[in-house]
Amino acid sequence: MTILIQNPDFGVAAAATAAEEKRVNEEEDTELVLDGGFSVPYANSFGNGFRDYDAETERQEGVENFYKLNHMNQTYDFVKKMRKEYGQLNRVEMSIWECCELLNDVVDESDPDLDEPQIEHLLQTAEAIRKDYPNEDWLHLTALIHDLGKVLLLPSFGGLPQWAVVGDTYPLGCAFDESIVHHKYFMESPDYYNPAYNTKYGVYSPNCGLDNVMMSWGHDDYMYLVAKANNTTLPSAALFVIRYHSFYSLHRSDAYKHLMNEEDVENLKWLRIFNKYDLYSKSKVRVNVDKVKPYYLSLIGKYFPAKLQCNSTQQARDLELGGKKRKAKKAEGKKFAGLGFGKALKKMDPIISEVLVLFFAFLLGSGNAQDSTTLVPAIITFGDSAVDVGNNNYLYTIFKANYPPYGKDFVNHQPTGRFCNGKLATDFTAQNLGFKTFPLPYLSPEASGKNLLIGVNFASAASGYDENAAFLNHALSLSQQVGLFKEYQGKLAKNYYINPYINKVYTADQYGTMLIGAFTTFVKNIYGLGARRLGVTSLPPLGCFPAALTLFGNHQSGCVSRINTDAQAFNKKLNSAAESLKKQLPGFKIVVFDIYKPLYDVISSPSKNGFVEARKGCCGTGTVETTSLLCNPKSLGGTCSNATQYVFWDSVHPSEAANHVLADALILQGFALL
Repeated sequence: MTILIQNPDFGVAAAATAAEEKRVNEEEDTELVLDGGFSVPYANSFGNGFRDYDAETERQEGVENFYKLNHMNQTYDFVKKMRKEYGQLNRVEMSIWECCELLNDVVDESDPDLDEPQIEHLLQTAEAIRKDYPNEDWLHLTALIHDLGKVLLLPSFGGLPQWAVVGDTYPLGCAFDESIVHHKYFMESPDYYNPAYNTKYGVYSPNCGLDNVMMSWGHDDYMYLVAKANNTTLPSAALFVIRYHSFYSLHRSDAYKHLMNEEDVENLKWLRIFNKYDLYSKSKVRVNVDKVKPYYLSLIGKYFPAKLQCNSTQQARDLELGGKKRKAKKAEGKKFAGLGFGKALKKMDPIISEVLVLFFAFLLGSGNAQDSTTLVPAIITFGDSAVDVGNNNYLYTIFKANYPPYGKDFVNHQPTGRFCNGKLATDFTAQNLGFKTFPLPYLSPEASGKNLLIGVNFASAASGYDENAAFLNHALSLSQQVGLFKEYQGKLAKNYYINPYINKVYTADQYGTMLIGAFTTFVKNIYGLGARRLGVTSLPPLGCFPAALTLFGNHQSGCVSRINTDAQAFNKKLNSAAESLKKQLPGFKIVVFDIYKPLYDVISSPSKNGFVEARKGCCGTGTVETTSLLCNPKSLGGTCSNATQYVFWDSVHPSEAANHVLADALILQGFALL
């Protein structure tokens, strides 16, 4: 095939492009001749050469940080785990076009050339190919669906971090070729030093075929698995394009050809054709979706079944689609259609116009959503297991509390997903503020309509400021919780010591500094969404927790002092960050709620506070296995019959009685924000 390209003067980049064009033209069969031609634009949407990772642009730093995380975390074992998990495709059925619509809210952080929603890129690529290859309809459809795997970024598909979904892909299990973008960061990957993986062939044999090679995990591999499992009739070249279109070290630098078989060589010709359009058709020019949609729907019907098997939950997928099927069902949704969160709440009550957020606890919204007896109208919660009321029940994670003996002292004595025998500190806070019911977990099917007006809970057990830890635990990270909060606005308007990787990379002080940075970003995000009053809890005395005593106590009688020292140092950083944020953000109030001292006092003198046991959890087993940090589902009967005597319910979570003490402290410290 011959592609006519006007080569812009990009220096080295232009020379590489020209050399590649010459090679492609020499390799490809004469029967693949393009009459129309495709002209490469002179620059990307930021005015720079395409795939220029050294250009000083507004996205350059973010792109490099992305590849650092990608190269550190993409390992052979990680990909084996992801392919096993996501290869099941047994959780929901949805159409291809529904997948396309989900990409309206996805922007690829690894792409230095475009910051538009991904659906725009799909249509631009497909339409450019359709113009030059009018008879190759399979290639048109391939262009449309090649990036659909990026739905993995969305919470209902696992909410994977960007480094596990997008970016250039490359083989694992053998040496990393130097042509891979930001190759230097592979030195922070454990695979880099593994003798089984750091040779030319590694675990593979010459010409074994790319189908037998473990590629880094991402949207390419996922969409390839989805297409194959759903028995698509697309040709093998299409599947090759889908799986390897981000394999730039192969189709741009000729790396890893020693692993290819004859079929790979043939299919690579089509991939190089596709790559021109995938890369150079990116622009700010929008495609008329309504005009082209019927054509692509006909191709979908030709090559795919009506519904695809995917990894998602039906309810969570409805959330990703923005609740479109529900928004006309409730009058409340219509009443505030088109208003932002702050505007909608001001519409409800012009007197109260501020928003109070308590991370790791609750956000108190504006407006009279429940009744005049509540001190604040709505409570919105972000955080981890300390305040998760059941979101993890709807996630593919082992960190759940939806089984007995959890919830034994809660309403109806049933487990709800709360990591406690009864109420959480935020539940008591809600009652103290006058609420008669508790806000629901956002992922619950019941979290809709009027139920959203008193607030909602976004917290997810095993989450926290560390995005990577949240990802590995399959929990909702803080950024995902903020993303769901943005979605909630639309509906209104209508672990350091037990993680060996973290221990190796960071000191406690460095890790605390990183977490404070994440906290600062989180606060600025919710400030941008309308939050004006913030209460954030300090770290508790972690060295006094049963888990810390079991794992690090060495049979000593008191708390683990080094861990408590680290917690106090973090709290000092937190207070400093809070003061800085008050100065940076106009009209913003923030208080750091000290839960370290009240909980330490209870643990140090349990009998003075009505407790008998403070060194172990009521339902904990006292062993060092990770699973022992939570309640054993077999520990029923009378094992936890006297929970009110325990400071801790399990090895890491306070009991309902202790939460009551903490809630009292929160209220007393928080009067300045009301």
